[in-house]
Amino acid sequence: MQGIAAASSKLLEQGELEQSTGRRSLEQLLAAESVDRAVRVVNHQMWLAKFPVNRDLGGFDCDGSPVYRKPGMR
Repeated sequence: MQGIAAASSKLLEQGELEQSTGRRSLEQLLAAESVDRAVRVVNHQMWLAKFPVNRDLGGFDCDGSPVYRKPGMR
C-alpha cells in the first residue's frame, strides 16, 4: 500500500483528489499501487540474483589502501 499512500498525498497536494470523482480517484490510486508493486518486485528479484557490483579504478581510494604503493617507493 506504499504506492497508494504516496499517490494520495501527491494528489492531495495537487488538489486533484477533491476535484475528481471517487471512481477516477480510485483508478489513479490503484494504478499507482500497481506500478509501485511492479517496481518493488523487480528490485527484489535483482537483490535475490545477487549480481556482482560493477567497480572501476576511478572510484578506488589509493591513499586508504595499505597495499597500494607508488612506483619507486618502498
